[in-house]
Amino acid sequence: ADGSVSLTYEDRAPPFNPFARGTREMLEALAETRREGGLGVILAHGLTATADYAYLFGRNRIRLTLRDSA
Repeated sequence: ADGSVSLTYEDRAPPFNPFARGTREMLEALAETRREGGLGVILAHGLTATADYAYLFGRNRIRLTLRDSA
């Protein structure tokens, strides 16, 4: 109805909140030294209207809502 698109991803990996404040700060601080990984978290923050995490029923759940480009 509002032109937004939402995406939900779930996995059974150990609990990990990629959107926690400390996680993002750590990834940004290590940007110069890391070889790979972690860039998707930063990209998701920049391209989405909302990015939520929950650990439910033994699963990590990430829900992204993409910004309306209009």
